[in-house]
Amino acid sequence: MIGYHGEGTTILAVASPPGRAPRGVLRVSGPDAWEVVASLLDNPVQPSPRGYVSRNMYLGSIQNEAPVQIAWMPGPRSYTREDVVEIHTYGSPVLLSLISDALQTRGVYLAGPGEFTRRAFLNGRIDLTQAEAVLSLIHAQDESAHRQAHEHLRGALHERILKHKEGLIHVCAFAEAAIDFSDQDIEVIDHDWVTAEIRSAHEDVTNLLHESRETAPAKEGVRTLIAGRPNVGKSSLLNRLIGRDAAIVSSIAGTTRDVVEGHLVHKGVQFILRDTAGVRQTQDELESEGVQRTMDTARSADLILFIMDASQPVTGEDIQLATDLPRGLILPVINKCDLAQKLRLDSLPSWVTNREAIKVSAVTGEGMETLMAEIVTALESSKIGAASSAFIVNSRQRGCLMRAQESLSRALESAGSGQSLEFLSLDLRDALDQLGEIVGEVITDDLLNVIFSEFCIGK
Repeated sequence: MIGYHGEGTTILAVASPPGRAPRGVLRVSGPDAWEVVASLLDNPVQPSPRGYVSRNMYLGSIQNEAPVQIAWMPGPRSYTREDVVEIHTYGSPVLLSLISDALQTRGVYLAGPGEFTRRAFLNGRIDLTQAEAVLSLIHAQDESAHRQAHEHLRGALHERILKHKEGLIHVCAFAEAAIDFSDQDIEVIDHDWVTAEIRSAHEDVTNLLHESRETAPAKEGVRTLIAGRPNVGKSSLLNRLIGRDAAIVSSIAGTTRDVVEGHLVHKGVQFILRDTAGVRQTQDELESEGVQRTMDTARSADLILFIMDASQPVTGEDIQLATDLPRGLILPVINKCDLAQKLRLDSLPSWVTNREAIKVSAVTGEGMETLMAEIVTALESSKIGAASSAFIVNSRQRGCLMRAQESLSRALESAGSGQSLEFLSLDLRDALDQLGEIVGEVITDDLLNVIFSEFCIGK
């Protein structure tokens, strides 16, 4: 049965991806790791690993099935801080299953999702931000996300949170000492110093929240909406950008009625491109639903490409859409620049006329490099998807930061208004608990189950 197993148990999992491959890897961790693996080997092996150099590969064979290579990694200098043995062999699903079954008959448990990383966390190898970074690293879809996850894995967020905590612990200790001496005429605490320390922590947490809000899209991809009235070439542009025919291209207005999605990685940044229904007034029920979905997608987009048709004069639909689009990072793009030019931008809103539109042809490919260069420049200047920030937080971490910010706001108000030190101490302890929850100092089994349930088996 797959689940999470208690201290003192030995677990195993196939650590290589499913399917046939030149090589497959099984990972075993726990106090009996060496003993059970050694019992399977055909070649004579001591029941203890004495004489075997850690992190070296040793040749052997298991039950005459296939040659294997064994790597011995004794705790606490292993990933889980337990004794770990890795079995490397042919990547045959049948062979890996046979070895796994043989280990289970000897009392080894099949690991649950993320149980190796969970043990690394519980045994103090990594903190919770680093454990979550392992999952982010596995799911990273571009260089930016990979770099940010790697910074978390190196402990960048952990170090920044601990810096906040150390100062607050100092303040909290003095506040509680002052409470103990409140009935005596002794000045234990400097209120100006307390206020300055709390304000500094509050500003740091606020800045961290601000940074994470600005750069969060880089984690999954920059959500990019391709918007415009019908027949301006939105679907052709999507197909040109991603290099395949994901969207149907037709001269019939209203062909696209749902959101069509494609993915593009450019300069190490992943873009989630969404082609949407052309926005216009229509009596067609399905097309109206498509228009509504376009506007819903626009509200959640990080970047909007507002597409216009160079071969046609500006229409009322162009003007209406340019007016209705939510303000944000919007780039005006003039498509069909390979045709006779009839478009004049004078009647469009100022956000269009004040910015030089990017001229492209989705049919010939003209201007596409310029378009991508302008997108990258706009993203860098707006800090959306910025790869330079190492402090990308997930929703759990962000929730803790927001609650810590609220507690520090209350503590700052208490310190400034001269309220009872009991209130100040309570708010500081709550802020410390929230920061401690980010790194895993304050955690419950239920929360751990939720976090590690997203991992794959063998990690």
